[in-house]
Amino acid sequence: AVTTFLEEPTSLIRLAEGAGALASGDARERAILWLVALNGVLLSEGLARLAPGIVRTPHLARRLTSDLLVAWGADPDRLARASGHVERLAALAPLAPPVEPVEP
Repeated sequence: AVTTFLEEPTSLIRLAEGAGALASGDARERAILWLVALNGVLLSEGLARLAPGIVRTPHLARRLTSDLLVAWGADPDRLARASGHVERLAALAPLAPPVEPVEP
């Protein structure tokens, strides 16, 4: 199950490396780092309800991803342009379907 879970982000990281957008590295390890760190940020949502001006979960998730990509060799200027494009798209409509609650 973990291997299947890692396939998509690992593949995307390898594609970015192959295109020269990221420096070469261990794509699977990078995928694990990214997902585990992102999970930690998403878990902070409970804190965001208590301190909405301090803990801004969506901002932190984007910042984490940006910081990791730059650390792995992404060009900061290109990344900023891409992020701006995503922000414009997000302003038009949701980028993903709403999450359905899971029944226990």
